[in-house]
Amino acid sequence: MCAAGFAVSGAHGAIDARLSGKYLVVGQIVSANDGSRGEVRTRIWRFRPLCSHGPCRQAVLIRQGPHGSTFRSIVKRRRPGVWRGVERKRIGCPDYGRATQKAKVKLRITRRLIDGRAAAFRGKIEFTQACPSGRLHSKAKVRGRAR
Repeated sequence: MCAAGFAVSGAHGAIDARLSGKYLVVGQIVSANDGSRGEVRTRIWRFRPLCSHGPCRQAVLIRQGPHGSTFRSIVKRRRPGVWRGVERKRIGCPDYGRATQKAKVKLRITRRLIDGRAAAFRGKIEFTQACPSGRLHSKAKVRGRAR
């Protein structure tokens, strides 16, 4: 336990904690077929746990998107400190038309506050979208910090 009020994980293990509240998330696009590779984006993510206390089995993830949009999904606790989820939303394509965007979210809690809430996490998010002009695909590394 460190003096700042959070626990730090070991080299390999994730820390079990409650995903709850607002997190400032910084994501860097590591691969994309739309020319956005290398871009860094900062967003607010909110988690609403679906139980009254402790690390829940599920939480609602509300991701802030571009231009004030939001994306909602359910993330599930797969094992202590490890969360996965899939989100689907109809969005506009870059050229014309609309398509369903699918986002796979994978998170690992890296620090926990004294109150049991997650202080920080790292993870990946992978997007696919089948537009009329072709399939868009991108992957990003994310890191989040409790606000």
